[in-house]
Amino acid sequence: MSQGVKRKEPTSDEDDSPSYGLRQILPVANLPGDFDGEPQDGLQYLFTVRRENRKLPEFTRVPNPYEIPDGVPKEAPASLPVPKAAPFLPAREWRETLSRRFKNFQKNIMQPTTVVQRPDSGGRGQKLFPEKKDREAWWSFLEGAPPSVWDTPRAPKKQKGGRRNQRDISAEGWVPVHQEIPAQERETEQEAEQEYEVEVEQGYSTNAWGRRDNPADYVVYAPEAPQPASSASSVVKDTASSMPTSSAVPSPQVAREPTPKLIRSIDHRLALHLLMYFTYWMILHLEISEARRPSPVTSKYMPTQAHARWMFSLLSRVDEFCSADEMSTLRALARSCIRLLKLRQGRERSGSPSRNDAAVVVEDTETRGPTNEMDDTSCWIIISIIANTWGQHDLWTDAEEMLA
Repeated sequence: MSQGVKRKEPTSDEDDSPSYGLRQILPVANLPGDFDGEPQDGLQYLFTVRRENRKLPEFTRVPNPYEIPDGVPKEAPASLPVPKAAPFLPAREWRETLSRRFKNFQKNIMQPTTVVQRPDSGGRGQKLFPEKKDREAWWSFLEGAPPSVWDTPRAPKKQKGGRRNQRDISAEGWVPVHQEIPAQERETEQEAEQEYEVEVEQGYSTNAWGRRDNPADYVVYAPEAPQPASSASSVVKDTASSMPTSSAVPSPQVAREPTPKLIRSIDHRLALHLLMYFTYWMILHLEISEARRPSPVTSKYMPTQAHARWMFSLLSRVDEFCSADEMSTLRALARSCIRLLKLRQGRERSGSPSRNDAAVVVEDTETRGPTNEMDDTSCWIIISIIANTWGQHDLWTDAEEMLA
């Protein structure tokens, strides 16, 4: 069996001289240590180089510049003013507190409770929400309309040929004020409505979980006859005289609130889609109001406090990381809130006219009056959440420039 090649043992000269991670290839002259003559050849020159190299330290330390104590900071010149936040913007402490509590609210709403309730629609064939792309149905849903308005039932078996594929919300007892229905069609549709209500009462007495539906969850709407253009007081009198005098008085219109059951059923994409709808409605209101400034206008799409609560709740369902298009949707909502603040600011400076003067351009003044309008605090909350939670801090600069 052949012996393996053994490693060559180092000589004494190699042990005395440090290698510094290198191997000697060129020969070096063997001269005494006190040699001080001129090198005669390359061998002697390499000897002198190695001797000088041994005298150098193996490690060299550079002076630490941070060991020098810092001098006394120079005082800023008095001529340069210290920048201050605008007085109309929220304080920095308020923004930080709101951002921290909103993030905790997001975590809390994501966690399941001890009693897990599955989101049921409350009846057979009845949806919890309108269709995602049906914007008008969502507005009716937010305004508290019954499910028969935003969740249209299946078409009856016998229908006219020209109206087979059309959606007619007047047949369900919820008619806009400006829309007029012929008397003959109204009687036919009211009969169909009564038949449908009897069927719903028999078929939807209990929900899918064996619990009986609560009638208080639904808002009853009575058909409204077309009203002529007149003052707000005459409209109220005509409406009051046409209401039935029996004990079964229809309930007033109440906006639907964002309950935890509804919010937990909304995902990231649907939340952004609804926030886009709110931006669209706010822009419509702003265009009407800015065109008729300084008169306060209560348009159909006026943002209310209930809408502000919906926006706050929908923002809690938006993910932390958003795409460029999704971030553009959030920024558009924040800019709409800034425009609404500017509109209210101009209204306060000019002074709002009396209620009688504003009733000329008001639609449904009694249920959507100025007292229910989205206030400044709600606007600042929406702006602050978008700016701080998703890092859009330049919105504060835009707000300062627009409201200055």
